[in-house]
Amino acid sequence: MLGNFSYCNPAKLYFGDQSLDYLNTELPKYGKNVVLIYGGGSIKKNGIYDDVIKILEAQGKNVAEIAGVMPNPTLAKLYEGIEIARKHQADLLLAVGGGSVCDYAKGKSTDWMVHMLGQAVGAYTNATHGMTLAAVSLPYYRHILPYGLPKFKRFAIEVWKVNPEGKTDEEIAEEGLKAMEDWMKELGLAMKISELGATKDMIDGIADATLLLEGGYKVLKREEVVAILKESL
Repeated sequence: MLGNFSYCNPAKLYFGDQSLDYLNTELPKYGKNVVLIYGGGSIKKNGIYDDVIKILEAQGKNVAEIAGVMPNPTLAKLYEGIEIARKHQADLLLAVGGGSVCDYAKGKSTDWMVHMLGQAVGAYTNATHGMTLAAVSLPYYRHILPYGLPKFKRFAIEVWKVNPEGKTDEEIAEEGLKAMEDWMKELGLAMKISELGATKDMIDGIADATLLLEGGYKVLKREEVVAILKESL
């Protein structure tokens, strides 16, 4: 036993055009050392970076930066950020950007590969991104399930209230995905990319158009993408 302790790791998100207005209210709640986290540099092009730096300087903050957070942040990138935050003795991690940047600031190596599959299908079918995600998600999740088994097990128990008693981790995870599948069908979502207009002849082209991301539970090879797409037909 390590003894008794209390652990709190809060995250607060501000979204929208007026998000920066809240910085002046939030920053005084934390110490002087701030680590600013952002992605590929779009915040520098659109001027948001300069606005954030001005606010941080006006508040007297000592700023370090973690730049270049990619979609699907890798563990290597996560460890790089941990080292920077430790050296800076960070009092606040300030993420400015989208979902991957925010997840990175929470210490998560995320898996966005399903979105790459969905986008490629959408490019060939002109279907909405939500529908393409619905059509490819279950074949993709079942493909990567062995590599992210603890998360899929937790997903099944916490979200779908799967009873884990007397079941293996694999059985629990599969039952969770089955519950998700039933729910998606109840909503009337497209469950196959063929429902969106995709054909067998398109598979190779869709696979070529799919951006392969690092990080996540498993880095896919092209042949795995093809297999997932065929399973999605």
